[in-house]
Amino acid sequence: RKEKGMTRLFMTLGRKDRVQTAEILKAIASETGISGRQIGKIDIMDNFTFFEVPSEIVEKVLTVMNKAVIRGRKVAVEKAKPSKVASKFSAGKSRFIKKRKKEHFSGKAVSY
Repeated sequence: RKEKGMTRLFMTLGRKDRVQTAEILKAIASETGISGRQIGKIDIMDNFTFFEVPSEIVEKVLTVMNKAVIRGRKVAVEKAKPSKVASKFSAGKSRFIKKRKKEHFSGKAVSY
């Protein structure tokens, strides 16, 4: 889930590229000229990375980072698209939790 005022971006660089959070943070900050403190959460997956930047500087970050090279690889950066699977999962999970709490407090013996 993204923070208010932040935009989540997608980068074509991940764990398989042996990249670490500090490297990505340093690359974004040095390439764009923004403070590392302005960069939000960084989630490194196997083949890609998500990171957050303030919404007012998204276009600058996209322009600069699409020309950047990290660990010898040219990276592509774009706005992250919302996942249909994630939204379905989170909706289902909240219904499950509500149902479980209701059963728990109703005194019914429930086994999972």
